[in-house]
Amino acid sequence: MQWIADQDKIRMLAGHNGMMEIFSSGAISGMELRRYSDGEAICSVGDRLEHMFILVEGRLKIHTLLPNGKSLLVRFARPMSVIGDVELLRQYPVKNEVVSMGESLLLAAGRALVLKEFEENTALLRFLVGELSHKMYTLGQTTALNLLYPLENRFASYLLSL
Repeated sequence: MQWIADQDKIRMLAGHNGMMEIFSSGAISGMELRRYSDGEAICSVGDRLEHMFILVEGRLKIHTLLPNGKSLLVRFARPMSVIGDVELLRQYPVKNEVVSMGESLLLAAGRALVLKEFEENTALLRFLVGELSHKMYTLGQTTALNLLYPLENRFASYLLSL
């Protein structure tokens, strides 16, 4: 992981991804920009997060590790996906492995910044409710797919998503 200390790039990426309508300018200037390389973990099972991440460039793979050592794909994340919202706000340990697929840029917002922004920013609350709804929907679809369809169908679905 590499920190990028470039406020102009942070503002440019935030504007390009529509974050200016969601976050206040003070919150955006308080965020960190991080670059992750291919295969690098953003968070691992059991981690305690101090930041909420917003994917602004690249793609992430989110999977869970089963007790038998196998990996189960949860979903892929594309730009403007939020990582760590539930874990950060409720202070839960991370349950899924999040890995960068190729080079990815993420904005990291610290817990104090996010909580302060929640106090008076309804646009952010609406955005996060939409994100949580999307996560619940995709998790339900993925669970049904994994339970009802044989490996060949799941592998074909995976290939189509790439």
